[in-house]
Amino acid sequence: MKEENAKVIIIGSGFAGLGMAINLKKAGVDDFILLERAEDVGGAWRDNHYPGCACDVESLLYSFSFEPKRDWTRKFAESGEIYDYLRHCARKYGIYPHIRFSRSMASAEFDEHKARWNLRDDNDNRYSCQFLVSALGPLSNPVIPDFKGLESFGGPAFHSAHWDHTVDLTNKHVAIVGSGASTIQFLPKVAEQAASVTLFQRTAPWVMPKLDRPFTEREHRLFRRFPLYQKLWRSFIYWRAELFLNGLLNTDNWLHKRAEKLIGKYLAHQIPDAQLREKVRPKFALGCKRTLLSNDYYPALMRDNVAVVDRGVQSVTATGVVDADGVEHSADAILFGTGFRVDDPLSGISVRGLDGRNLNDEWRSNAFSSYYGTTVSGYPNLLVLAGPNTGIGHTSLVYMLEQQIGYAMKYIRLADSVENGYLNVKPDVQQLHQENQQASFKGTAWASGCDSWYLTQGGKNFTIWPTFTFRYARALKQLRRQHYVLHSASGITGQEALAQ
Repeated sequence: MKEENAKVIIIGSGFAGLGMAINLKKAGVDDFILLERAEDVGGAWRDNHYPGCACDVESLLYSFSFEPKRDWTRKFAESGEIYDYLRHCARKYGIYPHIRFSRSMASAEFDEHKARWNLRDDNDNRYSCQFLVSALGPLSNPVIPDFKGLESFGGPAFHSAHWDHTVDLTNKHVAIVGSGASTIQFLPKVAEQAASVTLFQRTAPWVMPKLDRPFTEREHRLFRRFPLYQKLWRSFIYWRAELFLNGLLNTDNWLHKRAEKLIGKYLAHQIPDAQLREKVRPKFALGCKRTLLSNDYYPALMRDNVAVVDRGVQSVTATGVVDADGVEHSADAILFGTGFRVDDPLSGISVRGLDGRNLNDEWRSNAFSSYYGTTVSGYPNLLVLAGPNTGIGHTSLVYMLEQQIGYAMKYIRLADSVENGYLNVKPDVQQLHQENQQASFKGTAWASGCDSWYLTQGGKNFTIWPTFTFRYARALKQLRRQHYVLHSASGITGQEALAQ
């Protein structure tokens, strides 16, 4: 059993974890470690490498503002290129020596008498830190439905996040379950080689054309010679996305109606078959669920070897998938594009705060209450990146992460203003923030009535930030000291600490 101490411990090494680590380095803080359950950095872009895997946010925006890449291959980068970018960032800023790989965390408990978090991993290694940063990411734990009979299936069956490249799907009969962001990318690739593809669709998504193309060499030269040009392009992408968001904030406004009409025309143009078109026509308001981008998904559905079943799955047999009407569809392989366990943001880690409070239990009971998705009352010196209600459906999550990281650095500086300091957000402040945040969803597309993974079973939206992201940035630009109680494990009272 090992024990390791650090000022800051970061769990995870995707965009969130690396971004936090790099900012610590820039601030002169070298006493930190990252705990990563896998064997390399990269998070979701390390794990997702299915055919066609790519980002649905343009590369110039889906990257760190402090580390622009001048030679992105395409406007929308493929997963491998993003993975390489993250490894480049880890190497350039000297993060690799701080990372402990193959460390899957089991528990974290706060000791208020020492102002330390005590952690344990699955191999019973122990760690201690003043500040704990959760950078686990919302799309890290894939979900496979517990279909009756699945264990009896005789062929390969796997989730897109665990793609098995040793399985040859050539001339095979393939069943695909789910029609979300991953499926619309890998289905066209699978359909090109499989004998048949049967898509089991629960709800049809809104699909917009993906305005993708390779960057030209001339553009690469301009990026290298005139960095401001790339910065302005990035800014244009950001503000265009914020304009699109305006259509989601009010389902009755002209922009929302116009967008639905235009996307409907795109669907009609791509799928002239009226019966198939009705199957894949969205039955909910644009934006209520994630809006997807693709140029080849609808054409793939038109192929002779592709069939869409919109009746759901009843069970699985040794030789196929049975739909909700009891019809069995023969399959040699089953591919799941069924999303991730977003309702477990701590990835099963037991987190205990003041007086032994259990964060997993509290989040299940209060529907993931937090303060700007970054701090949680009762859990001092815990900073959550990509936490509750920091998700976005229209722009780059990296932008949100950078706002959180900047806030986290202010938080650490304030807690460090006293010996063995720790900060706790006031419960009434957090509660008021939650009430105002939930009120902001009224009248938006996210509250228009669809069954979305954005919502808890009780109907609370716990994933999406409900308004413009520049408002989130404005809110986190300053840390409001009056919203926190500053303690010192060395005996200084909160009032004394704030007065220093």
